[in-house]
Amino acid sequence: PCTVSECDPLVGCVYTPRECTGDDRCYVYACDSVLGCNKTSVDCNDDDSCTIDRCDPDEGCYYATVECDDYNACTIDSCDSDTGCNYVAEECDDSNKCTNDYCNTFSGCMHTEELCSDGNGCTVDSCDEQTGCTHSIQHCDDDDLCTIDKCHHQWGCIHPEVICDDNSLCTDDMCISIIGCVFTPKNCDDGNLCTRDVCEATRGCRHIDECCDDDDPCTQDVCDEELGCIHLPLICDDNDDCTIDTCATNVGCVHTTDTSLSWCIETPPTPPSSPPTPSSSLCLTINCDDGDNCTIDRCDDTASSAPCTYTLDASRPECTSSPCIEHNCNDNDACTIDKCFAGACIHTPVNCSDGDLCTRDTCNATRGCYHYMIAQCTRNANPYENSSTVSKAVTETTSTSSGGSKLMWLWILIAIIVVIVIVVIVLCLKKKKKKSKSSSSSSSSSSSSSSSSSSTSITPLFDKI
Repeated sequence: PCTVSECDPLVGCVYTPRECTGDDRCYVYACDSVLGCNKTSVDCNDDDSCTIDRCDPDEGCYYATVECDDYNACTIDSCDSDTGCNYVAEECDDSNKCTNDYCNTFSGCMHTEELCSDGNGCTVDSCDEQTGCTHSIQHCDDDDLCTIDKCHHQWGCIHPEVICDDNSLCTDDMCISIIGCVFTPKNCDDGNLCTRDVCEATRGCRHIDECCDDDDPCTQDVCDEELGCIHLPLICDDNDDCTIDTCATNVGCVHTTDTSLSWCIETPPTPPSSPPTPSSSLCLTINCDDGDNCTIDRCDDTASSAPCTYTLDASRPECTSSPCIEHNCNDNDACTIDKCFAGACIHTPVNCSDGDLCTRDTCNATRGCYHYMIAQCTRNANPYENSSTVSKAVTETTSTSSGGSKLMWLWILIAIIVVIVIVVIVLCLKKKKKKSKSSSSSSSSSSSSSSSSSSTSITPLFDKI
């Protein structure tokens, strides 16, 4: 069945092999000696596990690539010719210790930043790719010497202000960033030359009245706020033509009889051999209280004049702090009225006038007023005819001191006039001082300015008076 037998006239029988063919390329056609023409399937196996072996009747064998995708982003899909598809886990380590490496099945490898916080506000948290998280000490220095730099484990650096208090009222306390606490001495100058400016740590500035006493009884000591202490010559005029008025160091005013005037050296009537004995009850009728808590007031029944005496109470500290108080003005002269006025002692002469034209009125520093009869006075040929006149001529006129308030007010007026004279002298000194400072000004403008300045400065000084 595998040959085609035929006879050729020339050669005889001819046996030609039978050709077995087909249109399906997926088979192999061949002739079997028993069965004749038959077909067997084509073997398309290429021994490759990564291909799918198939056969097409028209094309024959063909090989499709195996799809190994497992739809997992965390695996690496591959194929091996011997074993087929392989699925290896994805390695997500990026060799950076500052990231957290993991894999997401949908998106693949993820690298999130490592949070290095240790929950301590006093450390600086950082990360190094090679070593990982580090926690160094927080440095809180703000380069400001006016703050206290410290660290709180919850809040981190804090900078409370430095309190610059030296517990002294004599300094202005402040703080400068580059220096720290500064304690500047307080300026206690009140611009008043009549006060001594001091400072006490617990009380602050104090302005103590300046004592202008120069221990010279021949000066009147006053103080001006701008010029300071002024020591004016003491006016010793006792208004007595029969005395030469001078001032002696450590003594004060001295009134010496002027022997060059004959009528001043007339012999006075002979006074009684001894002063009349005062009544033992004199001190019971006189009130010696001067209203000054700084004096010890006493009364002397044996004194012929001025029985009241006043001495400084040294046991009281407040009485010895200033020399310009009433009891320090006693000059021990019975011919003056002693007063402390405007911070200065004033000694006003006593008025010894008795209103009698035939007597010469004078005063003795120890005994007070005396009234000498004038010789050849025509008013009365016998000056001793009237007993009251005689008595008046030889005894001290104590009535002057007790003759009423009119005479006292007269001397107060004289004292005020003396103070005004002092003020005028002070103003002249000020004017001179200001002229020396304003030498660049014209003489006319200087005069006008000085006049204006004088009138301005008079007001506060008179307000003081």
